[in-house]
Amino acid sequence: MNYIYDKKLSLRDNNVQIGLAFTIIGIVMSLGLMHGDSTLSTADMRRMLSIPNYLCTLFLLIKVAQYNEVKNVTIGLLCSIFVYWVIYSFHSYTGEIVSPLSLVPAVLFFLSQSDAKFYSFKFFRYYLIVVAALGIIAYLSFLLSLGIPYRIVEYYSTRFQAYYVDFKFSYIVLQGITPRLCGLFAEPGEMGTMMAMFLISVLCAIFTDCSSC
Repeated sequence: MNYIYDKKLSLRDNNVQIGLAFTIIGIVMSLGLMHGDSTLSTADMRRMLSIPNYLCTLFLLIKVAQYNEVKNVTIGLLCSIFVYWVIYSFHSYTGEIVSPLSLVPAVLFFLSQSDAKFYSFKFFRYYLIVVAALGIIAYLSFLLSLGIPYRIVEYYSTRFQAYYVDFKFSYIVLQGITPRLCGLFAEPGEMGTMMAMFLISVLCAIFTDCSSC
């Protein structure tokens, strides 16, 4: 896969297209707005945000199917059943059953070529950088009263005794003494996990001397 490090990005490249589609799906699915019990959005807003996911998934079904054998598809289906069982077994908040359709992009990612996976990872990392930068601006504005407008809404529900500070481009959770930054994710822990993975990838790139990662 090293040869793609020196290639210029082109939307005509099949793998770049697939990687971009995966990135869009990843962004939409990770948004705090997309949680079914989120106080940051309405049901109509979540339905509208789901449209890019459906279109990208349809696009990926066509693209990925062009270069996969039946054996790989079978393996992908078996993996999806296992992942679905794990999510269903350990879903901790509401006990809601996760729709099998939500696993289709994960199966397609498993079946896609390594180059497409590389591009999707790279694009999503760019997105995390933007989220982090906007989050820092929102956090400093809240602490220093810089005047950027925001609203206060309940954090899921009143049972948590917590609230969102909604800047539209970033969220902060007020619970306890210290405000916690969420970025565009639903919870501070989600952002922390994503950023930790991002830092690990940077360290791996440094130690493997991969300047294009």
